[in-house]
Parts: sequence; C-alpha cells; structure tokens
Amino acid sequence: MKLITLLFISLTFNFCFGQTNTLSEKFLSSMTDKYTEEELNDNTQYYRLLLPLKKSATYTKAVELKSKVVHSNKNSRFVERNQLIGFYAFEYPNKKVCKLSVDLLLQCFPNFCVAVERGKPINDKITPSVYIINDKTVYCIETFCEDVNEQWKEVLKKFVDTFADNSSMIILTECGKLEWTTKGKLAH
Repeated sequence: MKLITLLFISLTFNFCFGQTNTLSEKFLSSMTDKYTEEELNDNTQYYRLLLPLKKSATYTKAVELKSKVVHSNKNSRFVERNQLIGFYAFEYPNKKVCKLSVDLLLQCFPNFCVAVERGKPINDKITPSVYIINDKTVYCIETFCEDVNEQWKEVLKKFVDTFADNSSMIILTECGKLEWTTKGKLAH
C-alpha cells in the first residue's frame, strides 16, 4: 500500500511540474525554423529584473531566441539587426506563492522599475513584453522596441495560444505602454 501511495505521489508530482517544462519545450521547438536558442544565465540583465518571480519558483527556464534573418525598423534607425526575444517560464508550488511573486514583480516592473497596479493601464518607460499569469505559472516573452515587427506579432500570437487560457491574466506592454488584457481580447 505504501509503495502504491509513493508511486501515485511521484507520478502526480512529475505530471504537475513536468507540464510547464513540456509546454515550454513545445513552444521553443516551434520557433527553431526562424530562431536560434541559447540558455540564459542568472546574470542576464532582464532575467535579473525577474528575480521576484524567480525566488520562490520551483521551476524556471530562461532562453534567448535570436532570429536567423536580420530586419530593421524606425526604432533601430533602420540599421539591420537580428531580432532578440527573451523567453521565461516560472512555476510555483501553489496559487498563493504565484500571486505573491507577481505582486512583488508589480512593485518594480521591468525595465525601469515602474510600479504597476493590477488591472490598471499605464504609460511609462516600458519595453515590449507579454506576461501570462496563470494559477501556478508565469510565462514571459520580451524584446526591444528596435525588434518589434510582424515576426514579433507572430511570436506573440503563438505564445498566447500556447500558454494562456480563458482565466489567464495577461500583461501586454508595447514601447511606453502597459495594459491588462485577456486571451479573448487578444484573439480579436
């Protein structure tokens, strides 16, 4: 009986904590046709800014996606560059820890330590990103204003389709603007 109980607990644990990893790998593998992938270390600038999310997480993943083709836009002053996108995944043991971690992040939201209130839009110095907040997980992608283009919009759609559900809270930031939204609103 003890062996069956231990086996059940082990399978439950592996399923719950393996799901974030599986979704992350599914999303990242879908990007390999247009991007190369590199694991990020703890000293990477944006990843350091996500310390409030990272501290209590039971699982984290941080990857930089670099486009295989160059592009330019008005923010890059039309200098060609490879698009860079940061991908981050965090999983927590329960809803309470997830909520507390997000609350800490909102006190000093990246990149410029802007205080953000839940549900309230702001206009401030913010770079493009999407945060998907679920019961026990937070997923984030971010890029530079210089790297916003049609390909970024495709990545954003695929990201939301992969990680958000109808109950997810979503923070969508553009160059200088932050808004709270839902998967349903983004689909339209």
